[in-house]
Amino acid sequence: MTSSVVAIQRYSEAQEDKISWLVMNRGALVEIVLDHPVTLDFNKQSATLWDGGEGAISPSNIPLLAQAVSAVLKQPGHGGIITQSRTLEIAKQTSTSK
Repeated sequence: MTSSVVAIQRYSEAQEDKISWLVMNRGALVEIVLDHPVTLDFNKQSATLWDGGEGAISPSNIPLLAQAVSAVLKQPGHGGIITQSRTLEIAKQTSTSK
């Protein structure tokens, strides 16, 4: 089963010649993690340590996420990750279209 996030990313990749897109990995939202007993269950006063509790997470909160999204939208076309193969493909398309 493919998660909806992966499905959306695959769809976006298939549409690269038609749309611009960006995937942001926000990490765990503190507000949501504390409201759901994934690791900490305040009602039962218990904690579940996944993989011995040594797995690192990158938590953020909703205001920080909003600030990051705002910053990205103010800088369209900057940053990102691209493979060497995709760079070569873009260069070939650009040079043959002139």
